[in-house]
Amino acid sequence: MKKVFFTLSSFFLSSISLFAQIPANTKILGFGGSFRYGNMAYPNADIHNSSLNFSPELTSGKFTKENTAEGWIVNPSVMYNYTNWSPALSIQHFNRKYVSLTPGFYLFGEATAGTQANLRFMERNAVYQTYQVSAGVNLGLTYFYKNDWSLEAKANVATVYASHYRSPITPTQNLVSLQSNLPTNFFELSLVKYIGSQNEKSTLLTSKRDSLYQVNQRFITGDISATALFNENNNYLNNNTQALQAGFSIGRFVTTTYAKGFGITARFNKAPEYTSIEEWYPINSKTAGFSIYKFHEYYFPIAKKLSLVANARINASYAYAKEEAREQITTHSLTLFPSIIPAIQYQINDRWALTGLIGSFQIGSVHASYEKSAWRGDLIRGGISFDPNYTLNNSGVSLRYFLKK
Repeated sequence: MKKVFFTLSSFFLSSISLFAQIPANTKILGFGGSFRYGNMAYPNADIHNSSLNFSPELTSGKFTKENTAEGWIVNPSVMYNYTNWSPALSIQHFNRKYVSLTPGFYLFGEATAGTQANLRFMERNAVYQTYQVSAGVNLGLTYFYKNDWSLEAKANVATVYASHYRSPITPTQNLVSLQSNLPTNFFELSLVKYIGSQNEKSTLLTSKRDSLYQVNQRFITGDISATALFNENNNYLNNNTQALQAGFSIGRFVTTTYAKGFGITARFNKAPEYTSIEEWYPINSKTAGFSIYKFHEYYFPIAKKLSLVANARINASYAYAKEEAREQITTHSLTLFPSIIPAIQYQINDRWALTGLIGSFQIGSVHASYEKSAWRGDLIRGGISFDPNYTLNNSGVSLRYFLKK
């Protein structure tokens, strides 16, 4: 597998390599991973339950020759909640081939092979065991934000694994499977130091074209989206959904390639459906809320009227949800989270522009909610997470108006 991977990747990557390379003997030291903590409390019953998921990822390697590296990825983790806790350890060997897209910005292909062990300790001393060997192919990007220091984003293309599962109450199970994580968890983010790479700060965001905008130029952005689905084919399925979202923001250019401002987004969703298999009782749910955010935008001119845009923002959102089934449940929730939204902007004329949003890069969040239910009683939830990932569920087009200069 290693020979096939390097033959194909070397042919493709070498054919488009145009810039400085990473020399042999460069060392790789990296850190990434995820962290989640949550707490759930029933105040009336004086019950408190906590959950924790901590999964650091350590990378160590060395370049065996120019633009070719190998090494190890070690990923210890622990998961805990009020019914069980689960320690795990994953060790993988990697081989990478890099190609420079611009100075300080690289694309790499990665082949991995390794093993993983997971133990799950339940109540009454029950222990569930999973042992796994796997091989995978990943694609990644390395961006040097200063000398020898980089941010790396990596996507899993495909993984094949064989696992052995042992349980104290069920027969032993063996499984062989092929999977891809690309649609669900597009990126994992790491901070990596390349010791001796001779790479300075990337020139990716340095354009040779003049900016289309001027200092102190102001703009207003608006967007609206609506969804209406009607499905009543029989007495057991009623999946009518209506959703409406509208947003507004105002910004100002601080430099010709950097702007900042504020925005607000309001949303409403109504989705009734039958879900009870036993009695087919309907569940009608409604959600309404809003988000306020402060944003910073960075522009990269790529054509006469076209610019790439990175919109970094801090969001604070509130949502009210009401669910009616056998009982009525109401929920109030607050969330604070940073995000980065890549976009491409086309300047139609001096006053108007179209901005296409291309997904959203979520870094983590802090959240809290209060749920009121007659049957279960009051429930309070809260938590914090750091789990970088990129999703395409926030894509769309907005219209932007530029005020007089």
